[in-house]
Amino acid sequence: RNSRRDGARVKAASPLRWQTTAAWLTLVCAVVVLFGVWPLTGLDLWMHLTVGRWIWAHGWVPSTDPFGYITEGQPFLAHSWLAEVVLYLAEQTAGTAGLMLLRFGLIGLALTAMLKTARLLKSPWPALMLLAPFVLGLMWSRLECRPQLFSSALLAVTLWLIISVHIGQRSWRWLWALPPLYAVWINVHAGWVQGVVLLVATTGALLLMEVRRRWLGLGATSQLPLWSMA
Repeated sequence: RNSRRDGARVKAASPLRWQTTAAWLTLVCAVVVLFGVWPLTGLDLWMHLTVGRWIWAHGWVPSTDPFGYITEGQPFLAHSWLAEVVLYLAEQTAGTAGLMLLRFGLIGLALTAMLKTARLLKSPWPALMLLAPFVLGLMWSRLECRPQLFSSALLAVTLWLIISVHIGQRSWRWLWALPPLYAVWINVHAGWVQGVVLLVATTGALLLMEVRRRWLGLGATSQLPLWSMA
């Protein structure tokens, strides 16, 4: 009887496994189609490629406008100069395919970091699968080959790193990866401001948790050292 019951349970569970596998395959195919083979878009892509080509040819970042006829010689702020060089090198190396692979790699990194962060916070798989279409749709609506893709990836990686230290999966010494990460971020896109807001919000939350611990006598609920974050 027990063997029959076990066999019935296996047969009942097998459709669920097939459904899970089918759901993952569908999700992977959606990611590849939406972000891997979708045509390139971006109203200012040519501008970024031109700036990257100029920097690569001259060996420095322009401080005055070298492109415009009317604005030539006016102050020029290339706040995404490093991303523009990367875009230019990707286009020179592999053409349009290089830009598409770069876009897919950055979006794939962002999605992977987001998924890992959600799992660290113990989000159930069914909830993640139900939210996946909304997340992919939101990202697809802003699918442009622009330096902002670097900010999306770096913001997701930063949040994943902070959460992994917060729950004790990694040592607080991993926070030393943030200064070089932000040094790169500041030179690829102005979205680094979002990263600073994330750090300030996290540090403020740790401060409030420390105040609660001292006033109410509750134990520590985070492995993030307040001084290290500050």
